[in-house]
Amino acid sequence: SLRARDELIQAAKLAALGQMAAGIVHEVNQPVSAIRSYAENARLLLDRGRLDLVRSNLDEIAELTERMAKITRQLKTFARKSSGILAPVSPRAVVEHALGLLSAQTNDLGAEIVFELPEMAPLVMADEARLEQVLVNLLRNALDAVSARNHRLITVSLGEDEEHVLLSVRDSGPGIDAEDLPRLFDPFFTTKEVGEGLGLGLSISYGIVQGFGGRIWAANHPDGGAVFTVALRRAPEAEKTPSSPSS
Repeated sequence: SLRARDELIQAAKLAALGQMAAGIVHEVNQPVSAIRSYAENARLLLDRGRLDLVRSNLDEIAELTERMAKITRQLKTFARKSSGILAPVSPRAVVEHALGLLSAQTNDLGAEIVFELPEMAPLVMADEARLEQVLVNLLRNALDAVSARNHRLITVSLGEDEEHVLLSVRDSGPGIDAEDLPRLFDPFFTTKEVGEGLGLGLSISYGIVQGFGGRIWAANHPDGGAVFTVALRRAPEAEKTPSSPSS
């Protein structure tokens, strides 16, 4: 039954959280130690009237607490159950909103994002906010993948087959190592340095898309770079909306 499946998914997520408690402690320990040092240092500086240095210590503490908040936000998202209420959603609108959220990061990198749309974009069955979360995650990963390249191109395309709408995010990065491909969606698997992320993004995305009755997978594109594809069920009656020209 659906309930039994949800409980199994929840149990698997809790088991993964348990296994990785040490990894989370490691992630949080470093900023906590740094905050303690900055606070003790600020006390000494305050006694000496070095208010300029006290201010810079407080700025560092604020940044470190934001980093810890990011970690806890990721964990909360990972542990939360979905409402399970699906409705017809415009994938074009979701992609455009996700691109808007990441426009500052895109501009800072000097990356180019191309959005390829069919003339008529079918609606999909999803929870709009959670689908947007998946897209933001895939686009963030793509931006990370191209950050060290000379040619920084990300292509988002919308295709379809008889039952599904296919959303693909392709980057001009180095691609994915063959031995990493089968583990990409495992909770806490990451190729990033400590402090750069917990490796929950793709695992959360996988769970969200499965909850929509869809699929997500990764591959290396024959012409280079990685491509992540999300297959989502089309909304009933093949409802379609005209595509507006991408800005």
